[in-house]
Amino acid sequence: MVSHNKTSGDVEGPFAALVAVGVSCMLAALSYSLQCSGQYACIQDGRCRATGPNTCSFANSVTPAAFELFNMSFQSGDALSALTRGVCSPGERQVANKLGNHVQCARALVYPNAYVREIADFTGLKEHQKACGAWINAKASVTQTETFAFYDATQVQMDVAASIREQVAIGGGISDVARFQRVCIEMLVNSVVTPSTMLAYEFLKREIGAVETRTDAIRRIGMLSSFYCDTPTAVGISFHPRPTSTFSVFVDEGVLLDENTAIEALYSIGEPHEVGELAKLFVSELRSAPAALVDRVTGSELNELINGAVNGSALVDSMEITSPIAVSISGGSSSQLLSKFLYAYEETSPKHAEAYLLAAASQCASSVRSIVTGEFGSLSSAVESTAGHIRKRRRKMSSLGRLAFDEQNMDRFTPVNATDVFEASSATWSSLTRKTTALYETNPARAASVCFDAASIAFADALDHAVFDNLVSKRFVGNTLPGMIEEIKQAVANEIENGDTKSLIASSFRTQLANDARNVEFRIAGAPRTSTYGRDEKFQRPDLSSQDGALLMMLKQGRAVFLDRIQLAIENSPPCQHPSLMPSSSRNAYLLTAAPCAMILPGMLTAPFVDDRFNEESLFGKIGFVLAHEVAHVASDQQKWDQTAASALLINYTYNTWVEAAADLTAAEALFATGKFKNVDELCKLLSQTWCGRVPPGGVGSGTSHPPANLRGDNMCAFLKR
Repeated sequence: MVSHNKTSGDVEGPFAALVAVGVSCMLAALSYSLQCSGQYACIQDGRCRATGPNTCSFANSVTPAAFELFNMSFQSGDALSALTRGVCSPGERQVANKLGNHVQCARALVYPNAYVREIADFTGLKEHQKACGAWINAKASVTQTETFAFYDATQVQMDVAASIREQVAIGGGISDVARFQRVCIEMLVNSVVTPSTMLAYEFLKREIGAVETRTDAIRRIGMLSSFYCDTPTAVGISFHPRPTSTFSVFVDEGVLLDENTAIEALYSIGEPHEVGELAKLFVSELRSAPAALVDRVTGSELNELINGAVNGSALVDSMEITSPIAVSISGGSSSQLLSKFLYAYEETSPKHAEAYLLAAASQCASSVRSIVTGEFGSLSSAVESTAGHIRKRRRKMSSLGRLAFDEQNMDRFTPVNATDVFEASSATWSSLTRKTTALYETNPARAASVCFDAASIAFADALDHAVFDNLVSKRFVGNTLPGMIEEIKQAVANEIENGDTKSLIASSFRTQLANDARNVEFRIAGAPRTSTYGRDEKFQRPDLSSQDGALLMMLKQGRAVFLDRIQLAIENSPPCQHPSLMPSSSRNAYLLTAAPCAMILPGMLTAPFVDDRFNEESLFGKIGFVLAHEVAHVASDQQKWDQTAASALLINYTYNTWVEAAADLTAAEALFATGKFKNVDELCKLLSQTWCGRVPPGGVGSGTSHPPANLRGDNMCAFLKR
């Protein structure tokens, strides 16, 4: 068997070699023929040239760049989009970061139609999957919900802050923000924080002066409150309930320092030991005041408190005209901490009260210092554990007069009420201190960053204007927005009164709420004062001096902000004159239900909601929805609802989201009724892309009072298509 195989192999070997040679020659001839055919075709097309005579070799006759472009024309789909997207998710593009030193992903610019086709998944079963399934699936997992319309909001805030910071640096001394920035940097790089603190304290000490009477003591409390210092009273403004909806000064419980805090605050600022002992005795009497012996604070005493707050300003004359000014205290008629302060005054002496006020002034100067440096926590040089009573706030603050917007704890587009207005206007420096220490930040670049953060807290109104200038299209605001607002208000009013969601509202309230919708006023945070969407009154700048130092500048600016707010109550201004309650770069909007007045934040007037080149359909489906949603909130008082009809209409929503769900459905129906959309699908696609999102495993989407991501758009589309 072996011998047979060997013999057979010896015979087949030469034959196989001959066959291989023959096949190779045939393939070579075929290849040469094909090459010659290719040469002929390419030369005929004008794209190639022969490399020599009597040969079928050829070469490109176009440049490499042209050849690359030629090849692109054969790619399927949008070649430019595919190449510029790179590693980014659908709907995003690779761009250079602000410094130009690395590539990052950014939202793709899409216009004139706001619908982003490349993020859609047309095989999806649900509306949100059809709208942006490709974008959702481009990221394997997330730890918190990301919605397509808002995922880059924080990055935009950071970019606009960096841009404004550069403008401030370039501007030199042409604005108070730039002046403060310069002086603040000098303070840090030259390590003169302590002398700056002394300047701030000495200023407050002069403002306190000699306390000789009970009225003096009350007025000095008002004065310190006007600089946003911690005192026994928290002073701010808010609204009376509708139908009056007028501004009033509100006084709530403030802060009392304990004995150790008062002594250490005075010691740290260099006051004699005797002053500390007087303050300690005063606090001891104050904290031990028997409830039965504490007198109620009278209306005239509260007026004296406000007189002290506005003393030395132009509002003194207005106080005389409108006196007695309406002052409310937490819905009641007394302030426990102020009553205890006055009890201690009677039990000790004016000098004891004066010593306590000096301790409060020292603590205030230290709190302002901590806005920049982060030292001493939220009170004074005293250890935090020795701090006295700290007023508990419902909401965190971002700056003077501004509530912090934290998406994890606060929904977008939620109506705000009188309590929110008071919380914002009664902030104190101690509620705004830095979380990290920057006392020894002598590096100029880092010092500039620290000081800009401090400027953002003290000069929030001025920076609102800068944000407006950087983010808002003047063409859109001037030419397009006014007509949109009027058309949308009328459409929402018609929907409330006669539309498919009218059954939600008890019939006796429909006409009233429809009229409210027609009368909603719109403001834009940071819009120039005296302009269409800005406040009427100009801001009265503080009296600053080049000798003030950074911390004293902050104190003076703080009082200017306080007077700007308190003026609204003293001069009986309309509710819509209230400034923004949230940082203007936030992608958000809200309705002051007491007015009603809608505030749009400039961060909202950016992509994907606004673009100068959006067509009308896109504008109405994007920013138009936000406008309509806020107008629809005039009907958010559930006491005016037909609960049986609401249960049927909102059956696909959890009860805690009913208010926002009703505004959603009302807005969607009103928008379609404007006739801007060819069919329901056109509106549905835009709404679905706004509210589609990436949701963590096991989650249902973000939102506490709002319907969660994905479900929000799905339900609106289902309602429109029913």
